[in-house]
Amino acid sequence: MSILSGVMREEYDRLNRIIAKVEQEINELPKGYISEKNIHGKKYYYLQYREGDKVRSVYLKKGEVETHRDLIDRRNELMEKLKELKEDCKKLERVLG
Repeated sequence: MSILSGVMREEYDRLNRIIAKVEQEINELPKGYISEKNIHGKKYYYLQYREGDKVRSVYLKKGEVETHRDLIDRRNELMEKLKELKEDCKKLERVLG
């Protein structure tokens, strides 16, 4: 049983290292969503995110929109991955006691 326990402990430690890396990458990526506004027949794009109780808007140039969309998509993917990793980590915590 000690070999199995050792392997599970190694997996638990590995998951915690991955969680730390994923959280770090998430913190470096922009949060929020891209809003498109039509003003006088022209399209304008804004990165919108919540800061406390307020919603902040940052104007995006046309060349920046796709880059920011990709970064936001990456952040959302990492958030889902982080959720799964934390669930796996909790399962191992229960097993390891």
